Amino acid sequence: MADSKPMPVRTVHVELKDAYEGFWADVQTNCAYAIKQELNSGEPPRVFEAFAPLVRGWNLTDAQGTPLPCPTTPDALRIDIPDEVLGQLLTGYREALEAAAQLPKV
Repeated sequence: MADSKPMPVRTVHVELKDAYEGFWADVQTNCAYAIKQELNSGEPPRVFEAFAPLVRGWNLTDAQGTPLPCPTTPDALRIDIPDEVLGQLLTGYREALEAAAQLPKV
């Protein structure tokens, strides 16, 4: 029997744009299909709950420049960062998921 090993965590590096240029987040892409369904639910509480634990690292700060800890709960995402930042993170993440899910033409 082969030795078991942990599943690798794959991430995408999402770069923010416009006024937030220079900020980024690394977000896990190889999450469970059920989490992807929650992300596509269109219901903000479900989306926040699914997205928060996928963030593996970021360089976001508050308005005074103090680094924000990575979110571990959906509430952290809603309270600590502007909605337009969250929108850019989710958009960049979804684009990466769609690109990864493209099946080759046979």
